Order: sequence, then C-alpha cells, then structure tokens
Amino acid sequence: MPTRALHSTLYRPVPPLLRAMREEAGLTTRELAANIGRPQSWVFKSENAERRIDVAEFCLWCKGCEVDPAAGIRRLLSRDEPAPTRRKQPRKRPG
Repeated sequence: MPTRALHSTLYRPVPPLLRAMREEAGLTTRELAANIGRPQSWVFKSENAERRIDVAEFCLWCKGCEVDPAAGIRRLLSRDEPAPTRRKQPRKRPG
C-alpha cells in the first residue's frame, strides 16, 4: 500500500515548522486564522498533519506570521530530513 502524501517523509517537517512560525510570531491559532482569513480548525489541522497545505497556503501562513515566504522555504529546506534520491532510468533508444 503506498504511503499517503500527507504522511510522506518529505512532508514530515512541514507541520512542526508551521507551528514554530506561529508560536514565534506570538500568535494563537485563532489569531493566525483571523490574520489569513481561514477557520481556526484549518490552522489546527495544518499544524497537526491532519491536512496538507500547498505552496500558496504556505506563503499565506508565512505572511500571517510576518515571515518572508522565501525565508520560510529556506528554513524548511535547512531541516535535517533526508533529501529524496531518485535513480535515473537509462533512456531507451529507438532502434
């Protein structure tokens, strides 16, 4: 059975980072939700990996926490999660 994308190794550092950014901004889940125009439950579920956020939502979250989205991405990339490795498949040549 394939791993759901929500629980993939690459996504694991996202929810803790979301929470850390919110807490460092001194915001409650309700305050952040009000800042970005989302329900409090959306914030809660995003931080607890019950829902996955896309890159546009990540940028919205950053702005709600007064964090530059590029700095948020850099911070995410600096986490100690292993980088994905992918073997290149040899090209099949016609003929």
